[in-house]
Amino acid sequence: MAHVIHRTWKSGPRKVRKVAWGYTLQVDGRQVRKYDAAWSKEDAENALASRVLGVTPNGGSAPPITGMTFGVMVEKFLTEKRSEGKRSIEDDEERSRPLLAFVGAEAPLAAITTRRVAEYRVARLATTSRRGTTLAPATVNRECALLRSILRMALAWDELGKLPVFKMAKEEGKERFLSPEEITRLLAACAQSTNTRLLPLVTVALHTGLRKGELLGLRWEQVDFARGVIALGRRTKSGKGRDVPTNQAVYAALAPLRADAGGQEATGRVWGTLTKVDTAYHTALTRAKILDPDVNFHTLRHTFASHYVMRGGNIVKLQAILGHASVRTTQIYARLAPDHLIGATSILEGLGASQPAEFSTTSAHGASATRPALASGV
Repeated sequence: MAHVIHRTWKSGPRKVRKVAWGYTLQVDGRQVRKYDAAWSKEDAENALASRVLGVTPNGGSAPPITGMTFGVMVEKFLTEKRSEGKRSIEDDEERSRPLLAFVGAEAPLAAITTRRVAEYRVARLATTSRRGTTLAPATVNRECALLRSILRMALAWDELGKLPVFKMAKEEGKERFLSPEEITRLLAACAQSTNTRLLPLVTVALHTGLRKGELLGLRWEQVDFARGVIALGRRTKSGKGRDVPTNQAVYAALAPLRADAGGQEATGRVWGTLTKVDTAYHTALTRAKILDPDVNFHTLRHTFASHYVMRGGNIVKLQAILGHASVRTTQIYARLAPDHLIGATSILEGLGASQPAEFSTTSAHGASATRPALASGV
């Protein structure tokens, strides 16, 4: 194990507190500690990284550090999550590639310091995406979150002495949703795609709010036209079952596919062999001239929830449909409700007026009541 450490002591007649940063690690089965009173925490991290990578500050070589490499740990992490049946394992595999390219598969785990994590975040935020724009902060944050999960597993397995500090990038436009005009253009672009499954897939996503993993893993046994629901069972992010209501648009999108798959006796995957959709989806976005880097497949879920609320949908019902563990998560859409905060400040009518005024609190509280306005100067 290797990690940054520090020690403190009091010196002199006034007992001045002093701090020395350093590091500890194993070399050939022996625990080695090194301190320097002139080091800051960052200096100690750099010194540890140099020692772990086999380079001394003067450019010479240091004894190699034994221990699990980052590449081996990534593979062990993915193998375990795959065995657990993680729904987003393909996303993890994709996100691990830039991590391996930056850190290096042969790099020891102890070389991944707080500074190294920060360097990765900065480098990725400056990277150009396939669409010609810099990567969205949300994309970089998901990659950093994966790295943190991998290192947490290494920590639990005693392969890492200390977890680096992770500072996430500020995310803008996290609640971005498509306008009706954008939806129309996107569906038209999907209809032109060479991927014949794209249009029904996007249509179902827009009308159910299903996550990408839930949608791509959908089976005919879960689609109940008679009850008008998609019964997800426990094949969800939370592992808890839920029924998602469908509408006529979902029926129109899925009915032809079910007929081709055997009608009422259809079984197996709804989308056949289709397991990835990002390339076709991003091509459709480009064709529809939706070039916002914050728009991805998950935006369809935000779009469903946003338009549901704007059309008067109930927040508590939306929570059940989306499968949120807490209604607090769903509350981000509450501001879109047609009556959200309308009349909320009517209770202040007359504030500062020379004569007290009477007003109704019906719109603010839902029940009619008449009260004198607040006195001037209060």
